[in-house]
Amino acid sequence: MKNQLISNSLAAIIFEAYHSLDKQNKNQLIINAGLSSTLYLINKGRIYALLCSDGGVFEGLGIKCGMRTVDQAIHSVNIDPLTLEPKLSIIGGGEGQKPAGVCGAGAVSAVAQMAEAGIIEPDGNFSKQAVSPRIRGSESGDLEYVLYFGLDASHIDVTISQKDVLSVQKTKSSIYAGAKYLMNYAGITKIDTIILTGAFSEYLNKKHALALGLFPDCHLDNVKTAAADHFNMDAQSLNDEPRNMIEWAVKNIETVEPAYNKDYSVMLAQAAIIPHEKDSFSINHPYLWNCSADSGVPAVSSGMRVDAKILPGGALRNSSSAEFAPKRYISLPLIKRSEAAAAGRIAEQDINSFLRGGYIYESLDEVKINRSLLEHPLIKKTLHYIEENADLPIILEISGPFSVLAALINPVRLYVDSLQNKEKIMFILNNIAESLAEYTIEALKKGLKIISFANVEGVSELVGPAFYAEISGAADYLYLTKIADHLDQGLVHICGKSSYSLHNAGLVTAKTYRVSAEVEYIDCLFAYSQKKAFRFVGHGCLHTKKTTFLPLIYQLQLT
Repeated sequence: MKNQLISNSLAAIIFEAYHSLDKQNKNQLIINAGLSSTLYLINKGRIYALLCSDGGVFEGLGIKCGMRTVDQAIHSVNIDPLTLEPKLSIIGGGEGQKPAGVCGAGAVSAVAQMAEAGIIEPDGNFSKQAVSPRIRGSESGDLEYVLYFGLDASHIDVTISQKDVLSVQKTKSSIYAGAKYLMNYAGITKIDTIILTGAFSEYLNKKHALALGLFPDCHLDNVKTAAADHFNMDAQSLNDEPRNMIEWAVKNIETVEPAYNKDYSVMLAQAAIIPHEKDSFSINHPYLWNCSADSGVPAVSSGMRVDAKILPGGALRNSSSAEFAPKRYISLPLIKRSEAAAAGRIAEQDINSFLRGGYIYESLDEVKINRSLLEHPLIKKTLHYIEENADLPIILEISGPFSVLAALINPVRLYVDSLQNKEKIMFILNNIAESLAEYTIEALKKGLKIISFANVEGVSELVGPAFYAEISGAADYLYLTKIADHLDQGLVHICGKSSYSLHNAGLVTAKTYRVSAEVEYIDCLFAYSQKKAFRFVGHGCLHTKKTTFLPLIYQLQLT
């Protein structure tokens, strides 16, 4: 086996491994894709090699309309998630070029896009919610998605069937699990550079391959592609230096056999899910979320503020104006950031129900939060209303720990003080996170179905990804883990900015599901709150307009 592994990508190994000896902390993964694929992990002067059985998908085998990577093959697909219409890229394609089939790179791209558009679910099965003339039954009885409708007898339909999806899943599972096994074997947790070799790689859409979960998470700028013939060498004509490199490679390569390892079987099963059952693909995710509430777009699904006369405890606000007429749900609490009021800030509100007035602390050293939020009248009134009206569509808005603290002390001063005393800030934020969790759990016990969680002041785009991952995001994660076991009948909607920050920090994974295009996002949340698998939902916005709503819901799982 060792000779086979060496001969497949010897030149690539030589150049990449030998010339990276001075980069001892850089981990490189070479994937030579073909009829049978080989993986090479280069780490600290060692080469670990593993042979994968991938079924020949990279050569178009096992695909109904598969073909080799030649002219007229579809090599990349982009599917509009709203219309489910595809845009095809064809090898050698000029104006009016008709496809003859789909090559391995095209199959990978198509399945990745079908998953991102919700045509197929993370387990690979076609979604019952996806409706399009392009989704139809095949002659074999399973479903298929039509990439191209043949216009006449000389141009057949090009499709991706349920069986094709399964073939791609098996291949990507084999490659990903093999890479993870090599990483575990070498004792590393990340890959710095990925090199894809073979004819398949020349036309591979790297972004789609990563979205599918074909290889471990890596910055796309560090994913290189190179056809195998770029590395061809005549061993007889090599001078002394390349010969020395070959001798070095032979001495330093170690083949790895995972087939009979029980951990490898688990890795294969987890990697079959798109993009993965547990691993987060977050390195290339954006920080920004274009929230319609911030841009002034009116929210069709905006909640109504409860009329003060029906809230136990007296008048806090008269919400009977047309602006707050009953619509889709009841939004609590009456005063936004009431958690901050419960933590000590004076509960005065402006016309938009936000807290007003000055900060109560000058510096982080002055902050003292040592009481339960449940003791405050605002919190008590909110919980009482939830208990008395559990049958109504209520959404309880919860601010993240950093946002609560930012209402007590000037956020700029808070940020500066946090950098100088991380131990102090984490102690305070963890205290707030546990108090928020206590509040949330109590609301769930009283029948609450939906929580909307947002850490407005502490998201990545404001504090930076490093600060978020270490400080504000860590506190968010603590809050979410504290309430996770109490969500049997409830669901947490995490606002888009906050969920992308969590995802970018690798604190959650995300999977895409299709929903009915006729149902509003708010109604989706209440419907999915009845499904035990959906405890956390993100990458969306409660203020999304019906006309711009993509019929997708993103299931989040804590890592």
